[in-house]
Amino acid sequence: MAQGSDINLITPTISSIGPPVPGGAQATVHVAGTFFEPGLSVVFGSQTPTPSNLTATGFDVLVGPQTGEVTVTVTRLNGQSASTIFEFGDAPSVQHSTTAVAGAALDFDVSTSALLVGRSGSHSVATGGPFSAPIAANNIATTWDPLGRVAVARFASSVLSYAVDTNGDFVVDGGSTIESGVGVAHASLVFDPSGRPAIGYLKNTLGTQVMLARDLTADGDFVDAGELVLVQSFGGTTVRRSELAFDAAGRAAYLYQVAVGNTLRFAYDLNGDGDFADTVGGTPERIVIASGSGDTDCFGVTFDSAGRLALTYQNPANGAAVLARDGNGDGEVNDAGERVEYGPAAVCDVERTSAGGLLFVHGGTGLVQLRDRNNDGDFTDPAESGTVVLSTPVTAVEIGSDEWVASQTHAYLAP
Repeated sequence: MAQGSDINLITPTISSIGPPVPGGAQATVHVAGTFFEPGLSVVFGSQTPTPSNLTATGFDVLVGPQTGEVTVTVTRLNGQSASTIFEFGDAPSVQHSTTAVAGAALDFDVSTSALLVGRSGSHSVATGGPFSAPIAANNIATTWDPLGRVAVARFASSVLSYAVDTNGDFVVDGGSTIESGVGVAHASLVFDPSGRPAIGYLKNTLGTQVMLARDLTADGDFVDAGELVLVQSFGGTTVRRSELAFDAAGRAAYLYQVAVGNTLRFAYDLNGDGDFADTVGGTPERIVIASGSGDTDCFGVTFDSAGRLALTYQNPANGAAVLARDGNGDGEVNDAGERVEYGPAAVCDVERTSAGGLLFVHGGTGLVQLRDRNNDGDFTDPAESGTVVLSTPVTAVEIGSDEWVASQTHAYLAP
């Protein structure tokens, strides 16, 4: 009686509810228990969903979006009920950019307190509220350096340079020249495991040259031996996109798209000798990923916590987002089962999360994420697959190092 049930009436029980539902998302959960019956009613926090697939020991309900802890109550026709607590995840922290960022110019990285978005007219979005920051014009890649300072690759007056905001005023001045008298169409700025800056860039001077600049001596310039490397050369001058990453051993991996043959190519310094001209264990250091691809923002490369290569791109044949992972560790993604398609997508990106697992986003009419929360190498566990995190049209997307995701108009923390 103290439990509020009548000893003479059948009382339902609730044993479990799952899978977990991220805050701000809608999903179907299964309620397991005993003594359920047709006609029972369900209160799920602020909602009263209609049960489906009802049996005496379970039923499904579509719930959300809600956030935080909610009370779930199941009531039989005889008035007897059972209650428990279900916890939704925190809502994604959505923040509107101070200005829209053109899809072709989206490029960013994050810290825990601020987000950098955009090339050229760059600006910053703080977790406490949007604000503009005069990072300066002509930046073709923007990120944070290991000391938390704004770092940029800049192209102006036929000069490609690297610069850092040394005094923290969000104004980046000066810098070190990488190349002069050139044309540069795209660049990717990252830091290797030793904290040294590296810029992969696509140069369209007397043809197309895929380049890698890396401050190997950490002296602030790129003029020492082996610091400026020609990755590959092509005949045409039109270039597309590129993205640079480093594995835990400090070996460079560069994914780039060129108009010559309209191909997506990948270069990986497998033996760590600083060039991309060798064949290691039967795997060439330069390979073709796909042919016939267009100029999309479906593009990304990273390494998981086990050091295995992961990259994403748009399949030119059907427009689907492809997530390719090097399952056998041979440095490429051409083996059986290493490429999986996730439906038509104009945008995609992949990065390793702070927990070690991969975060993969893809979309166009909206944005869907897959997140390997337990770092077991798949997306098949509860709340790992198919979470819709943005329903508005998306023309550009990037994932940041702290699991922030930015589209051309929004920045939010991936749940």
